[in-house]
Amino acid sequence: MKESKFYLYFLILIFSIQISAQNNDHQINTQLKLINNDFLDNPSFMQDDLLQFTKQNKSADSTIRMDSILTFSDNGAIEKHLFQYNQNLKIIEWLSFRNDSAGFYKLTKTLRSYDENNNLETQFYSVWFEEDWVSLSQFSFIYDTRGNPIQLIIKTHSNNAWVNSQRITYLYDTLGNHTSSLNETWINEDWQNNFLSIGYYSDLSNIDSTLRQIWEDDQWKDYRKTIYTYDGPNILFDSYISFEWNGTSWINSYRRYSIEYPISDEAEVINQIWSDENWLNIAKAIYSFNEFGLIDEAENYVWDNENWINGNYLIFVENPDGFSAGLVSNKVEVYYSNVATSINENNFGLDNYSLNQNYPNPFNPSTTIQYTIPNYEFVTIKIYDLLGKEIETLISEDKPQGVHEVTFDGSNLASGTYFYQLKAGSFMETKKFILIK
Repeated sequence: MKESKFYLYFLILIFSIQISAQNNDHQINTQLKLINNDFLDNPSFMQDDLLQFTKQNKSADSTIRMDSILTFSDNGAIEKHLFQYNQNLKIIEWLSFRNDSAGFYKLTKTLRSYDENNNLETQFYSVWFEEDWVSLSQFSFIYDTRGNPIQLIIKTHSNNAWVNSQRITYLYDTLGNHTSSLNETWINEDWQNNFLSIGYYSDLSNIDSTLRQIWEDDQWKDYRKTIYTYDGPNILFDSYISFEWNGTSWINSYRRYSIEYPISDEAEVINQIWSDENWLNIAKAIYSFNEFGLIDEAENYVWDNENWINGNYLIFVENPDGFSAGLVSNKVEVYYSNVATSINENNFGLDNYSLNQNYPNPFNPSTTIQYTIPNYEFVTIKIYDLLGKEIETLISEDKPQGVHEVTFDGSNLASGTYFYQLKAGSFMETKKFILIK
């Protein structure tokens, strides 16, 4: 089971709080709360392919990972997110930064550790406050022999100690399908029932619906029901509709569906709520995909006076390894690299030329460029602006066979998009990178 389904809850919880301070639209904030509650109750019932829509991951290189994410909010704020990986290509650190008039400053830090089976074991979340990292929350996972998470305990940091907050217990059928989640809250030194989610399957792989119940008056009471549809048998999650129980019947509440545009290699995701006996548009996101079927850009729009305008809402991106992130912003740009090369250059042969994506990217003011050459050759690496004007020559000399690195310092340049080009023998490759101050 992918760890992304658990981590999505954590992200949505954090970023839905952020957007409340940025956006005063009541309907949008209400809907973000609804989405957050669904993940809080039952993070793993959202399908593995939720974020890929109808795009298959076409990358033949299993070492490609998200290198960085850049987000743009409708109030002008910019955030960048940088990832570090261990030898097993698992994320061990996620750093977030936000800009102001003086440049980027630290925002949040997430540290992750894994067990001997590469399952996510613990996760610590901190915020930067008064020149130091302040611990906020801790996630701890327990797994069964099949690698399925069977318990998640969430703790918060208070008075220099970790305090129980929530416990989620997961059950599975004999086929490994996730059948229920029990969410409990720590109250008066004991675990108290909070939510219960039950999953129903129409076939061996796809979940058909979920039922969410809340604990009231010492009994479980129906609260929300969600029905899922797919774009084909055993393929990908396509849409879902949520209903709320009004005491006598189920009424429409929320709908989310996707539309694919194969010619332009884009997908559109539309969010609606039920109001006055009609589906009312709330927000939509348009995703574009790279040649590997991975999301490289997404932009949000909110519904205002019968028109779509730029605005903040949730944008979901997914790493090729299944790790997912929910980011509240107007626009998101995702950058990928072959992280295994930067982790251990000795793991790769030297039979071919290669130019890796710089790291970090975006950067301020310096970044590292790594490249491989299979023979002793004369090498040049040059920097160009958007108009093709040469800015600087980083390397112009003979280099031996092997993996090499060079650092580029953009302190004297303005923020913007630039290109770096490697020439070695008959080989030439150019990549884009972004300087943000």
